[in-house]
Amino acid sequence: MVLNLARAGLHEDIFWQIVNEHPELHPHRLANKIYAETNVEINGSQVLELIKNRPLN
Repeated sequence: MVLNLARAGLHEDIFWQIVNEHPELHPHRLANKIYAETNVEINGSQVLELIKNRPLN
C-alpha cells in the first residue's frame, strides 16, 4: 500500500522539496528531517516507497 501524503498530513510540495534538497540522505534520515521540519511522523520505509512511486513530471 502506497502512503498517501495528504492523508499523512504532509503537503506533497513540501515532501518533494525536502527530498530534492537532500538527495544524498538515506530514507530514514529524510524521514527525520521531514519530521523536524513539518512535525509529521513518517518512517524511512514510507519515504522510500514514495520515492519509488514518484510521478514523472
